[in-house]
Amino acid sequence: MRRFEDYTMGLLRRPLSRRGFLAALVSAVAAAADPVALGWPRARLAAAAPAAAAPVASLAQLRHVAWVWNFSADGTPEAMRPVLAAHNLGVAVKTHDGVEWMAKYDKSPHAISGPSQVEALTRYFEDAGVPFHTWSLVKGRDPVQEARMAAAVLDAGARAMMLDLEPHAGFWEGTPEAALAFGAEFRRLQPHGWLVVSYDPRPWVVTRVPLKEFASFSNELAPQLYWESFGTEPNLVRFAAEGSAPGPGGVTPQFLLDLTLASARSYNLPVQPIGQGAAATVGEWRAFLDHSFSQGIEAVSVWRYGVTDRQILQLLKEQAPRPRVYVVQPGDTLSRLAESWNTSVQAISELNGITNPNLISVGQQLTVPGRGLPGGGVALRSATPAPASASVYTVQSGDTLSGLAQRWRTTVRAIAEANNIGNTDYIYQGQQLRIP
Repeated sequence: MRRFEDYTMGLLRRPLSRRGFLAALVSAVAAAADPVALGWPRARLAAAAPAAAAPVASLAQLRHVAWVWNFSADGTPEAMRPVLAAHNLGVAVKTHDGVEWMAKYDKSPHAISGPSQVEALTRYFEDAGVPFHTWSLVKGRDPVQEARMAAAVLDAGARAMMLDLEPHAGFWEGTPEAALAFGAEFRRLQPHGWLVVSYDPRPWVVTRVPLKEFASFSNELAPQLYWESFGTEPNLVRFAAEGSAPGPGGVTPQFLLDLTLASARSYNLPVQPIGQGAAATVGEWRAFLDHSFSQGIEAVSVWRYGVTDRQILQLLKEQAPRPRVYVVQPGDTLSRLAESWNTSVQAISELNGITNPNLISVGQQLTVPGRGLPGGGVALRSATPAPASASVYTVQSGDTLSGLAQRWRTTVRAIAEANNIGNTDYIYQGQQLRIP
């Protein structure tokens, strides 16, 4: 097994540009690892992969993800990589805290000190078929610099950046305006980068952070569902005071997920909840996964690698992610669906084994390209949805929300919020929509 230092030294001997690094990485993994483990965003693949590279859709499969706090606490890259690979898991490594790289806090020689270390870690994990993601703690003191660091991490090859947004001491200290400043700078530098906002969903906590603003420029939500930590007597009292008293079972994974989704759905973003690894049982995790899948969630994460029992990792391997499935409606075409899903006709075709992209049939089930393939990117959106007007439109055969949004010069999100649409991939003929 190659040591991580070999990857670091290889970068030092022959520095790679981002384009060269990603092209080499895609080629190396296509030859050395199962390609379905990868999930590079389409924009990155277009820039990095040669014409003969692995099909985009085959790189779009999901993995559950194990978060890593730091290498000193959770283990070395050499120790983690074979375990993660054996359990078909991705990894999310912390890169920075505010505007300080993790090397300031993590005394491991592997701690991230800048983008070059991200490149080395990306190559090391991806070469073994372990999707490499990252996360950081946002504080809001210098949101522009924090956004530049997050963008640099993605530029170095990481698939996604997760932002830990919490109001506790030493965490977020900024304002809603600081959140939007972060978003403006990040999207200027990374219009297609995959950005996830992770937050504490307890009702009396989430109101203390600008989640609405962060959600306006993010691709996904990752609520922290720590059922054991949240199951204390003071928390039970607070849940009851907020009108959300748990049932006889207390703070269960199902209770937390239902409570969280009730508010998270309003942001019209995919949800990948984070479950508690420490002291959790396999039975709790099985209930968490079953309920997540029943709610249409594709994949989950676990906090964190260093404290999670191997039996839970094995369960995550056995209960693989479940990509979204869409049933073709009258008037659908792959080009319209690709536009609606922010992906490409090629990605949908290859993922579903479609040889003639001009021919799909009503009732056909299509797997929707999932996380890691956002396609057309995410524009910086208004945190306040446009108000609905008195105009009403009746859905016709072949209509999609993306097509209507373009026609009405608005956004899919604005239409969905004005009409309480939870699944933006589905509208039906004869449905009446208020035009925002």
